[in-house]
Amino acid sequence: MKKRYVGLAVFLFFLIFIIVVLFMGRKVGLADNGDFYRVTSPVGIGFPDGFAPFFYFFDQYKLAFITGHGFWGDFIKTLTYFGSDALSYITTQYVFVKAAQAVSFTVNFLTGRDAGLFNVRWLGAVYALFHAAGLTLIAVGLFKKNMLYNAAVTLLLTLIFCDIGYFLYFNSFFGEAVIIVSLLLMFGAISRIREKVSVPRTLFFYLAALIFTGAKVANWPMAIFICLFGLSILLVRRDAKMVMTVIACSLALAASAVYINSATPEWMTDVTVYQSVFYGVLRNSPSPAKDLEELGVDKKYAVLADTNAYTKNPPVDVTTAEFKNDFYDKVSHGKILMFYLRHPVRFYQKIENAVYNSVCISPPYLGNYTEGENPERLSFTSRFSFWSQIKKASLKFSIVGTLGYLLLFFIFLIGASVRCVKYKETAPRNILGVSAAGLLWCVTVSQLIIPIIGNGDGDLAKHMFLFILCFDLMIFYGVVVAITMLIKKKENIFNLFKKPAFMSGFIVLLLILGAAVFVDWSGGAKYDVTFGRYGGTDIVWQVVREDENGLLLISRDIVAVRPYSLPHRIGDDNRQNYGSNFWQGSDIRQWLNTEFLAEFTADELSLIKTAKNKFILSAADKDLAEGGNREFYWDNIPTSVVQNYNGAYYMTAADRVFLPDVNDFKYLFDKNLNTQKSCGDESNFPYWLETCYYGNSSMVRMVGPDGFVYHKDAYVSLGVVPMIYVDKRLLFR
Repeated sequence: MKKRYVGLAVFLFFLIFIIVVLFMGRKVGLADNGDFYRVTSPVGIGFPDGFAPFFYFFDQYKLAFITGHGFWGDFIKTLTYFGSDALSYITTQYVFVKAAQAVSFTVNFLTGRDAGLFNVRWLGAVYALFHAAGLTLIAVGLFKKNMLYNAAVTLLLTLIFCDIGYFLYFNSFFGEAVIIVSLLLMFGAISRIREKVSVPRTLFFYLAALIFTGAKVANWPMAIFICLFGLSILLVRRDAKMVMTVIACSLALAASAVYINSATPEWMTDVTVYQSVFYGVLRNSPSPAKDLEELGVDKKYAVLADTNAYTKNPPVDVTTAEFKNDFYDKVSHGKILMFYLRHPVRFYQKIENAVYNSVCISPPYLGNYTEGENPERLSFTSRFSFWSQIKKASLKFSIVGTLGYLLLFFIFLIGASVRCVKYKETAPRNILGVSAAGLLWCVTVSQLIIPIIGNGDGDLAKHMFLFILCFDLMIFYGVVVAITMLIKKKENIFNLFKKPAFMSGFIVLLLILGAAVFVDWSGGAKYDVTFGRYGGTDIVWQVVREDENGLLLISRDIVAVRPYSLPHRIGDDNRQNYGSNFWQGSDIRQWLNTEFLAEFTADELSLIKTAKNKFILSAADKDLAEGGNREFYWDNIPTSVVQNYNGAYYMTAADRVFLPDVNDFKYLFDKNLNTQKSCGDESNFPYWLETCYYGNSSMVRMVGPDGFVYHKDAYVSLGVVPMIYVDKRLLFR
């Protein structure tokens, strides 16, 4: 079969697969986190009535510029309209949005629908076309005469890059969608250049690179690595025409990057610097005042440690001219980088946290369904999410696995580079392949650093997206190389160990596997106890630990499925419609300390202790606080779910039975105790934590089926996992 027909078949396969996953069945996409307006406002897209961020995905929007001047008049207006704020946020995303607007307007006009409406799923369709094209270019560029190998490449691309975690961005106004398609097109172009170095293919590569670096402000430094890769093209072909093309394109790309960086709004720069210092450098710092002095800032601002740029009523007014002179005018991202280089241990701790936050492809705090498709707020889709599940399941192994694989990739990269230099007759295909691997490695590693320097720990899971994408691409290419080595008949597998690069990489791989083997997976609990009954069934408890309060027990499985709290007639709209997240007045607390204990014997009840139970408060109840001076920040990663627990607003209640809070959950996770619970025959059933979500009066933290922490409205029915303190005499019964 001719190669162009193969390419067409592969393209249609990917496109159909995307259509099935993204557009069939219930409507899915990503809710707004408050950032959509940066893109929608400049291009004349307005929000629909009843629009609410975070909880629901909205697909229908309004166009602000339809004039009723006929098809061509409004069509041209659709393509050319930009608001007065268009220059306030520069992004190549506008190209894709404008294309989708034109398609949407045309279809609406031809079908007699309201031409002033815009369905964001047309934007998803535009991205789908480019995504399928990028995957096709990569796949066909790697194809060989071996059909099984070609099938493996195609299926691997499908498994990783057709995951719903990536696709959800397509049905949204987030710039990550542009990053996905442009990066794949860029490496797809490299695949074509490896086959034949030509001016058109080189121009296509630089066009994809221009879109990629212009997708988001944080991407502009990537132009440096891309321009360096351009030099490798000249190693293969150095005629005047190609030299002029590469130099001109590199200069244009560099100029574009400089412009995008210089056009960054001052407010955005200020926000990122604030986040990088007070929610980055100073967060969990042993000496905030000393750190500020090292950055050249007055230590009086140390009280702002662990606050972010969006904290309401911070201890110091950060909007004054004095604060601007004392802080913003003295601190830069360069200074922050130098600080971390002087403190490598703390820098590593930040990198470690960044790696943990790279296991979720899509934002875990944005709903995926429209209200009509799923009335339950903040609901998530799991269709074709196998790769997402693999990444989440690897959380405990992620540090060793990620850093180890980066090192392994680097070793093979050095070995391949040495081979290219040693054997000058090396095929151009190999030179460009090694250079492309170097480009990918540099971009990936930079994305471990730039989010930390650029925004601290603020919204880290979302800011790690480019790292997630690039690392997945590294995994894909690594597996492809491994498959190639296995099927290469001319290469004796034992001869590979004679190569220094392969031997070094093999040793690193053994160290990675060894580290995984010696991780303490056994957990802290050495025994279970049977104690009490509910619903006529004995309750099995895990012994968590012994402390000054006695033995802390947690039920091994879910004992019931109940709401945290039903809607209240008092309180704000959230509590009246969705229930309250105030633990002390919750229905579930009342039930746990009364009905749940009804079948316990008098002897068993005598062993249960009344504990002083600390519980976190939401913004609606912070005025009742007995202690704490900060809002409690949210994180869904089990390793960092505790956040600023010790400094958050809290109260205490006298409870015999209570739920695990985020602090208990983190302890269970660290000790490898069971954090995923069964309910009857159903494993990994979602269950409540005691802790509220600070920013909403009805949302409560809960453990999802994947073992990560999310939040749901209190009126939703989830699993109940009680905890109790008992006298240690229980062990001698």
